[in-house]
Amino acid sequence: MKGKTISHYEILEELGHGAMGTVYKARDPRLDRLLAIKFISREVASDTEKKLRFVREARAASALDHSNICTVFELGETNEGDLFIAMAYCPGKNLRTRMNEGPLPVAEAVHIATQIAEGLARAHQVGIVHRDIKPANIMLTADGGVKIVDFGLAKLPNDMDITHAGGFLGTAAYSSPEQLRGESLDMRTDVWSWGVVTYEMLAGQKPFATMADIVAKSPTPLTHLRSDIPVEIDRVVLRALQKKRSDRWKSAEEIAASLKTHSAPPAASNGNHGASLAVLPFVNLSPEPDSEYFSDGLTEELIHALSQLQNLRVVSRTSAFEFKGKTQDIRSIGDQLNVASIVEGSVRRHGEKLRVSAQLVNVSDGYCLWSQRFDRELKDVFAVQDEIAQTIADTLKIRLETDPQSALVRPRTENIRAYDLYLRGRFQWNKRSPEGFQRALEYFQAALAEDPNFGPAHSGIADYHIGVSMWGLETPAEAWPKAKEGATKALIADETLAEAHASMGTIRMWNEWRWREAEREFLRAIELNPGHPNAHVQYNILLVQTGRFDEAEREIRAAMEADPLSIPMNSYLAGVYHYRRDYDRSLEICRQALELSPDDIELHVVVGLNYEQKKMYAEAIQEIELALKLAENNPLIWGPLGSCCAAAGDRDRALSLLAQIEELSKSAYVAYITPAMICLALQDYDRAFDWLEKAADAREVLLCYLAVGPIYDGIRNHPRYLPLLNRIGLASHSEATSMTE
Repeated sequence: MKGKTISHYEILEELGHGAMGTVYKARDPRLDRLLAIKFISREVASDTEKKLRFVREARAASALDHSNICTVFELGETNEGDLFIAMAYCPGKNLRTRMNEGPLPVAEAVHIATQIAEGLARAHQVGIVHRDIKPANIMLTADGGVKIVDFGLAKLPNDMDITHAGGFLGTAAYSSPEQLRGESLDMRTDVWSWGVVTYEMLAGQKPFATMADIVAKSPTPLTHLRSDIPVEIDRVVLRALQKKRSDRWKSAEEIAASLKTHSAPPAASNGNHGASLAVLPFVNLSPEPDSEYFSDGLTEELIHALSQLQNLRVVSRTSAFEFKGKTQDIRSIGDQLNVASIVEGSVRRHGEKLRVSAQLVNVSDGYCLWSQRFDRELKDVFAVQDEIAQTIADTLKIRLETDPQSALVRPRTENIRAYDLYLRGRFQWNKRSPEGFQRALEYFQAALAEDPNFGPAHSGIADYHIGVSMWGLETPAEAWPKAKEGATKALIADETLAEAHASMGTIRMWNEWRWREAEREFLRAIELNPGHPNAHVQYNILLVQTGRFDEAEREIRAAMEADPLSIPMNSYLAGVYHYRRDYDRSLEICRQALELSPDDIELHVVVGLNYEQKKMYAEAIQEIELALKLAENNPLIWGPLGSCCAAAGDRDRALSLLAQIEELSKSAYVAYITPAMICLALQDYDRAFDWLEKAADAREVLLCYLAVGPIYDGIRNHPRYLPLLNRIGLASHSEATSMTE
């Protein structure tokens, strides 16, 4: 098969061979992506029941769209009559291979078990029972993700079962008592199988030695086999292995929720995959009243340096700075940030003299793992930062991926004055206000006057122009070229600047519509600094806009791990589910976030858009009107409001809003996507396209959702749709839309 073309897929190599057939690695030249193709053997195809199982596998998996389930693209047939399934390619190894290496660390096992439960929860939501959950059917991807595969034995909703009366299908060691007895099955048989797999991951052995034990014996508690397993985790697993279905967890969703509640962060000193810390804002003890920028800047530099470590999860600046100036117990802060250890300290600067004190504290018992005071000259600030970062890595037994002798903090300028001005600029930038933006620009420019090749200052200027454009303080035509100039100069000065690559990716994505180049920039930023939340956030947006929802969820969850207290992250996650058309899950995420931040404008808008798609127009209008009030009547929100009114049948109000927008646009810039939304809901499609073309002329960011947005479902067959999609570089991603409809 190697080298052949099947349908339009190019076969590259064989991946594996089993009883049902052979799996090959292939390439789809149309979308330039790798995938896996599973062929059913001709011997199996001649067996009606086995052939039916193969077809059922494709039907079951294709009904699901979840980050923990292997996506099926196509069920096809060759000219010779051979059946095949084209599915996502999951590089990595299966769980059986991993378990053959011995019992897993608790943190790793719980991480995998949670993802299996979340994948099963999605299947159960649509009435699919897998019936063959076992280690060989769990793929582990290189980035720590989990993919459930092989739905050949799945029980589909409203479908005749393919087992004979009293028959048995599945793998005996992982089958439930009712499955062995040939009884009718529901989702709780998957709960049992999940329990067996998780038990084996933790114990290094199966909970039952024989089929008779499955029916009659209780498993040995995990805490009797390993001293490091929390009692709560043991209880979760043992409840899944109850003989009576009524005594088990009711759903996999309950399991996932319970694991997230009871999973404790690993000990700070064990150096395992789950090692985690937060760097709290260093206290400013300097006599100068305006020197707070320096202590904040030093904190940010440490966060940046430590987040480069591949085996350490570091909380981002946004969440860490929530505790600035607050007096809270270390254990409470650790619980809120879900970290095992915390770095805290102080900075005292007097002229050219510098005193930095730092300590590393274990959250679980408050024990100080390391502390030190540094009395140095200001010019030695980079050396102090690097020594702190290196010592923390050594104390936590974090293995450095690079040369252990290389610096985690390396000076990007030898001009201390330029560095000082840059820190002042970032301090102003983080205020996220019009005045703060302007002062930040002035400091960045002053830093470059001191050192024209100072990459971070160029990157700061790029971020300034991107930020003020998003705030409407500078027109896109003015802002984007200046942003690109700043990012380009930053990368020329220093190609290893993660923030500059993230900025360039944003420019490529939103202003230039060069999607592949944007993706390369985001991936480079993440490679340089895996803990950089903005790179994950921006990459998530690109993945959503190109219909790659599983990957998008992975990226935003990675950002949420680094920034656990960020409310905007929840709106991005809710957005992933909205564009997947899973409106109920999107609403659930929004409601949880709104409990913490009831006045978040974007969350209310996302809630309204979900209600609109569910045809709950009264609720949608109520949410968007609240968002409009909170946003002080921002015209951008008139679009979704008018859209909901039109869909609800209130054409008069929709037309009135449209007239107001058109009148206002005569004297001020109003995003063209706003009236387009209303025209779409009014089904005035030609007029809607006129506005969408103007949005393309202006390079409006929201137009980039054209391939995936539910509001565009009514125009996908319109003759002007594909040309517009092609214009913004998304025509090759339009198949993602058809998969979600």
